[in-house]
Amino acid sequence: VAEDIFGGPPVEEPLRVQVGSTPVDIYTNSEAFADLARVRFVDLLAAEEAAAPDDEVTSMVVRRRDDGWVDWGIWRDGEPMETSLAEYYVLFHLQWELNFLVLNGPGDAVHAAAVEIDGAAVVFPGSSGSGKTTLAGFLAHHGAPFVADEAVVVDPDTGRARPFPRPLGLRRGGPLEEMIEDRSRFFREPFERDEALVPVHSLRGKVTMAQSLEVGALVFPSYDPRSDGAELAEITPSAAFERLCASAP
Repeated sequence: VAEDIFGGPPVEEPLRVQVGSTPVDIYTNSEAFADLARVRFVDLLAAEEAAAPDDEVTSMVVRRRDDGWVDWGIWRDGEPMETSLAEYYVLFHLQWELNFLVLNGPGDAVHAAAVEIDGAAVVFPGSSGSGKTTLAGFLAHHGAPFVADEAVVVDPDTGRARPFPRPLGLRRGGPLEEMIEDRSRFFREPFERDEALVPVHSLRGKVTMAQSLEVGALVFPSYDPRSDGAELAEITPSAAFERLCASAP
């Protein structure tokens, strides 16, 4: 399928990543994109021994086309997802497609980030811009192992959260930018402009080694740029349930 879309072979063997319970092979005809994806998705790389039958592996084909105007397309299992993407957005749309697999896979998904504290997952459900990624990145930088961003999946039978260590989406000038270990490696043109995908180890953090974690706490962040400090207030179980449902796809 990849060769049909490219009109020739991929530049190299596919990059296999583990996205929740789904192994994904990423094919591309661009060496520059292949090199960048290998660095940005390093925390999702599947172990070499993590083999899977072909019918259980999802394929993502990322094609660069240049016929006087450069654009990009992404196919999932041979079906076109987006076929006219700008270069500065193709990496982020691929990440969105990986998020989609987790949000629509087995288990109960919540739009949230999470870190590990004292062996349990502290989950930050919230909408875009609420501060969940910033909180997770800040805590990871200060020693709390990173569990997930954008999608936290809870097993309905065990109530335990599964890790999804995708790179953090950081905006230029945001509060986490100064924590990046080597900023010269990020905001790399032409694929990244005002936002970059940053693996947590580049924030001098580490990823949890647990296969799943008990949920220890729910914290619902709300960012207020007018506030001078942080406040923590307890809410009722019914209010927490309502907010949790609002964050479930």
